[in-house]
Amino acid sequence: MHLVIFMQNPRFGYSGGRYHALILAEAFAARGNNVTILSNSYTEVFDDFDNLPGHNRINFVVTKKFNYELYVNQANIVLIIPSMAKDEALYLRACECTSQYSARLVLLNFESPNWFNSLSPTPRDFSLWDLWHKYAKPASVILCSAKESVRFAKEYYEVDKETTLFRSCPPAINDFADRNESNISREKRILIFARFTWAEQKGCTDLRKFIRREFKGYTLVVVTGLGGFPKDKEKEIVASAKEEGMAIDLYESLSERDKVREVKRSSLVIFPSYFEGFGYPPVEAMFHKTPCVAFDLPVLREFTDKFTYWAPIGDWEAFIGAMVEALKIGFKSSALNYFVSNRQFTLNSFGKRLERIFREAQKLSVNKNLEKICPPK
Repeated sequence: MHLVIFMQNPRFGYSGGRYHALILAEAFAARGNNVTILSNSYTEVFDDFDNLPGHNRINFVVTKKFNYELYVNQANIVLIIPSMAKDEALYLRACECTSQYSARLVLLNFESPNWFNSLSPTPRDFSLWDLWHKYAKPASVILCSAKESVRFAKEYYEVDKETTLFRSCPPAINDFADRNESNISREKRILIFARFTWAEQKGCTDLRKFIRREFKGYTLVVVTGLGGFPKDKEKEIVASAKEEGMAIDLYESLSERDKVREVKRSSLVIFPSYFEGFGYPPVEAMFHKTPCVAFDLPVLREFTDKFTYWAPIGDWEAFIGAMVEALKIGFKSSALNYFVSNRQFTLNSFGKRLERIFREAQKLSVNKNLEKICPPK
């Protein structure tokens, strides 16, 4: 199969959604399929995957106007990676590509606004998702990351149930990133993956809540991606940590290898998010046998139920208590539970799921809504 992906990328840094899209491309290519990524900008994150088995089967093309006709001569599946940007060209060009090659259109649904607003402390206007909603109509598949996501997506997207499928397909982690990192010792480090830009739902606006006497002697390791760490807060957080006998390490946009190294050397991963469409850090912590504390979100329970230390959503004292417990007890798992849970997050298993869903899409009739946007020539 040939998969064509339409997406937008920042030049530096990345969000979980962009990471998800690139891992999807790698997983599908690793199964022997061909992938073309059409993006408005190159992202350095893509270079981090050059050791993956299907990387050379991916053609990453920078085209600000998404001129697919210059780079694509066939397509079986066309995948839209949506964003909050209001540029409709990406969506229209994806539909044109789908129509021209008699392919099937797939929308990757990171979250729907009804789901987001049911949990986020700061609701957002539904209009931010208008393009997602509009271009779900011509799609053959609404591809979600979790069953919990599907539940809300079915309520939000107005599609023809005869020609549009809703499917759950949890993404992989990069299970190749730690192949040469087996002898890493645990250190007194508490790791948090944080975002501060347009991210009230991430629970990271005030990291001082994690600077406490109970964690004296530990280093709070803060890893940021898109947006970095607020410069005006840096001196304040370092000073607060020093008062409590802690230290602070700040990192921005770690490589895959360095990210895995931090997960494996840490004594604890904390994930204080109020809302997630999937939630990579608890899964990565589980995969590398690092204890994790998170708020009790159904979507996280779906994947790391028996491995994560849970706190009621928004209960910070319970969260801190769970951190103390996790540092005392450590990683909790049986060998069987660990094996069964982890195998679904490998590149190979993700690639198999994608192939199955895309083949199912190919058997569907042409979506009439696609023909309305791009009439057959």
